[in-house]
Amino acid sequence: MGNSKNRIMLGFQDAVKKYFAFLEDQYGFRCNYSDLYIVKFSSGKVFLNIYHERISYEIYIVIGILPENYNNQLKANLSDILEMSGITNERTFYQASNKNDIYVVIKKLSDLVRIYANDALNGSIDYFKAILEERIQRQQNKLILQELKVAEKKANSAWDSKDYKKVVEIYYRFEKYLSLVQIKRLDYAKKMISEHMKD
Repeated sequence: MGNSKNRIMLGFQDAVKKYFAFLEDQYGFRCNYSDLYIVKFSSGKVFLNIYHERISYEIYIVIGILPENYNNQLKANLSDILEMSGITNERTFYQASNKNDIYVVIKKLSDLVRIYANDALNGSIDYFKAILEERIQRQQNKLILQELKVAEKKANSAWDSKDYKKVVEIYYRFEKYLSLVQIKRLDYAKKMISEHMKD
């Protein structure tokens, strides 16, 4: 009971309704659910949910094409949307556990949505598909970089023992993800193999 009273005092719902009123005025959204931890808006085609996590007090946004369910891939968080706009250094997840911070964070998130989420709010299927493709590409790149990190140990060992053929085998697979140092090593290893073949 005490936790609910404390959460009510934080004013999360009031801050969301104040700073996200533009959704109703400009985009035809309606607030169709609100409690201490989530405020949900929808336009009939698009949903926008603003969360205030129970334990972590983290505040974040998810926007997507209806229906809203776990299997729906046509959704994005604010970070996805900013990355589609070429903005990679803007925070989109915040923690706020007092009233002042909540109002500051909700206003900040509202400003970001207002500026960058127009295509999402208008329900562009192509836009959400592009976000999905970008997300898949980021995940694949992350996996490749993790594999490269493991492969780097083997490449270092091969380099130390002057096994240039092994260095080339290891690095060749990751060629477009290599650092400058790794590229120089790969080039040098190729050169050494080439010179060895001339002998």
